Amino acid sequence: MAKTTTKQKAFFKEESISRDNCSLCGLYTKVKSPKLDYTGGGRLNALIIGENQGRTEDDRSLQFCGESGQLLREEFADNSLDFEKDFYKVNAVRCRTFSGNANRTPTKKEIMYCRPMLEKTLQRIKPRFILLFGSTAIESFYMKEFSFEAINLWRGLIIPDTRYKAWVMPLFHPSYIIRNEKDMNLYSVFKRDIDRALEFVVANQNTEFPEPPALKPTILTNYNAIVKALTDINNSKEEYLCTFLVWLQTVCLEVNRNILFF
Repeated sequence: MAKTTTKQKAFFKEESISRDNCSLCGLYTKVKSPKLDYTGGGRLNALIIGENQGRTEDDRSLQFCGESGQLLREEFADNSLDFEKDFYKVNAVRCRTFSGNANRTPTKKEIMYCRPMLEKTLQRIKPRFILLFGSTAIESFYMKEFSFEAINLWRGLIIPDTRYKAWVMPLFHPSYIIRNEKDMNLYSVFKRDIDRALEFVVANQNTEFPEPPALKPTILTNYNAIVKALTDINNSKEEYLCTFLVWLQTVCLEVNRNILFF
């Protein structure tokens, strides 16, 4: 199982979820719905992690109820799923971030200040499936485990996370789709990724999370050896591939980002 560094343990421990973080951040003094906790029924034991509240969410004290949220809710309804009853939902930053009257992307410091509260949510509900919408959610969830958080490098993946024993699915944030509403190819990718992720959640409700094999990690640096290994994986049974992915996730965390993804 992937190890957690001493620094991470100190940062994520419940005692670090204190007024000090919020005082340093200061956002809670400027919004209508400060420190908005997770909501939703969670019938599928799946957690949606977004970016932060927009103006509508701040007014209504509810995640994903603005324009972006309505798009997401429609996509879930198209899959015969109830956004409120079937899922938990929370944001990486629990207060609205804004400049003037406009919403803005949270800063890295704001994400860091809120990360212990996300950890508390993860430990409390122990979701089996985690949907990360956008780069901010990816950055918050992995918190410097990887040097890249660009959503294009992550979207469409289904990642077994051995720390939380959960399947992690990074996806485009719906606000990105709305900002590029004329790009029908982008919307097609967005819809396909969501359909695939939700199908996986429903189909694996009774599937046990696979344990990583007790193997000593081997890092391949020779091109031909890498090609052969990937070819073997591609030709293997699905169960073996699943086990390999669990192992790969463990290795990536063990070596602290020194693995190159293709």
